[in-house]
Amino acid sequence: MTVTESHDRSPQPEPAGRPLTGDTAKRGSWRSRPRPRPDAPVKPLHRRAVAVVCAVALVAQAALTVQLVRARSTRAGVDEELTSIQQQLDELNGELAATGDRLSAMRTDLADRHADSDGTGRSLELRQIEITELAGAVERMGGRSAAVKDALSRASTADKEQVRELLLLTKCLNGIKQANLSVATGRAGDTVAALRAVSDICQQTLQIMSPGTSADFPFDFADPSVIYGNGKYYAYATNGGGGKVQVISSTDLAKWEWVGEALTSLPRWAVPGYTWAPAVMSKDNTYYLYYTARHAASGRQCISVAVSTKPAGPFVDTSNAPFVCQLNRAGSIDPSPFVASDGSFYMLWKSEGEVVGGSSRIWSAKLAEDLKSLDGEPAELFGVDRIWEGRTVEAPSMAEANDKFYLFYSANRWDTADYATGYAVCASPTGPCVKPADNVFLASHDDLSGPGGAEVF
Repeated sequence: MTVTESHDRSPQPEPAGRPLTGDTAKRGSWRSRPRPRPDAPVKPLHRRAVAVVCAVALVAQAALTVQLVRARSTRAGVDEELTSIQQQLDELNGELAATGDRLSAMRTDLADRHADSDGTGRSLELRQIEITELAGAVERMGGRSAAVKDALSRASTADKEQVRELLLLTKCLNGIKQANLSVATGRAGDTVAALRAVSDICQQTLQIMSPGTSADFPFDFADPSVIYGNGKYYAYATNGGGGKVQVISSTDLAKWEWVGEALTSLPRWAVPGYTWAPAVMSKDNTYYLYYTARHAASGRQCISVAVSTKPAGPFVDTSNAPFVCQLNRAGSIDPSPFVASDGSFYMLWKSEGEVVGGSSRIWSAKLAEDLKSLDGEPAELFGVDRIWEGRTVEAPSMAEANDKFYLFYSANRWDTADYATGYAVCASPTGPCVKPADNVFLASHDDLSGPGGAEVF
């Protein structure tokens, strides 16, 4: 069946497109629109090594823009400091020169007085004391001059480093902008080439913004999910520099390369620029791409599906309407397919009640044989009922182990350090589900901020 519920209230304004930002990690995926994606240990669920995807690390365009502005501001500050120090040095050198001339004159005067001494030596003694004090002042000024020169040297070095960092940031940004331009004009090959060309440079910018860290993939790659097919791992992500649905591949989950754009066109009912949280599942050598898109008629996010014979695509969506779109709950996002051990296919997702003043819910439904519609009514698994969750539960992802179904989900605001990953234990893919007393699976700690969007593969 297709889920398309009508409004029971007028649509409320939704925040404009969510900014692209990023953080770092070693493997897998933190969901974000985009959201912070740092590193965290992966806990195996049982011997079959069901793994929770941690994050593919990235550098996001919005974060780079902020860093670029900060670098320019810092550069301006360094220039101002250099000017001030140079003025101090010039004044000190002038004062030192004048004092040296005065000291030389006094020594000459002392010699003349010594020749004309009245024999008491009193005037000579006073002048000698004066000269000694003045010589001490000259020595102190010389020390100050050396300190100022040292400060000037350090500032000059800092200025050169700022210039280097500014150039790196600018080059990385320009590469991402070129990729975005190629996406907008449909030149997928140019998009891949542009990002590959600045990959090393963007790795260096990551070091500037977060010293001591590294990224397996240094670009914005929000909401990723991973599958294995045709001898490779494929990761899919929310729209960004690589296209509507970005695709990268790896043979070892460590080194990732651009593949291109998985979804080359959207159905007529969808608005470009809002393709979020893609996930792919295969059946009988056919690949099904589930993704979130903006429903033009309502302005809400809804879920659709596209099909391909290859994991890299291109995927084709021939739908005339979304197949999951709970408009009376402000829309539906974050699709996550799941295959149970008995071979049954299911879909999990989130309804967006919090964008209209309510709270969100997590849903599940069995998929029909064609995997493009639901087999029966969806089941509500749970909503917000823990303080740490705030008003949002989202990004569901399920794993089966030891005859139980573990449902991982994210909660709270994705753009804060309160964002975290929790879990519930379910009796079946459609519930009922129970949240343990302490059900936080990943939370902010050390240099990890706002971990969310865990996806099982």
